[in-house]
Amino acid sequence: MREIIADVLASPIPVIGYVAPSGAHAASAGTYILYATHIAAMAPGTNIGAATPVRLASDTGLPSGTPDKDKKDGDRQGEPKEPWRQRRRMMPSAFIRSLAELRGRNCRLGREGGCVSRHPLCHGALQANVIDLMARDRPSC
Repeated sequence: MREIIADVLASPIPVIGYVAPSGAHAASAGTYILYATHIAAMAPGTNIGAATPVRLASDTGLPSGTPDKDKKDGDRQGEPKEPWRQRRRMMPSAFIRSLAELRGRNCRLGREGGCVSRHPLCHGALQANVIDLMARDRPSC
């Protein structure tokens, strides 16, 4: 996801993100990528959201999804007292907020609960300034 976003941000020509066909959704990494695009468009009947990151690999050395029972918040060497879990939730929120601000889009949704959690439908996303336009097909973008 970060490599794709880096390519979008470095592109010398505008990149259009388009959520289609009707019934499709941009979720998880797709939400971040759509926020990074120069022009964000959605087809009617689509939605965007659920950008809560899913941990695919563990930075604790434990298999993914395994609780880190031996470490308590703030117990890691050199870590401040602030809970590491809270910081882990804040990083994705800050990332999507920075993408939204870069593109002049609504970043409030990116701050609520650390994720885009409301699943705005295409009309709602347009009204909330999460996307730039609605388009029935690619030529309409």
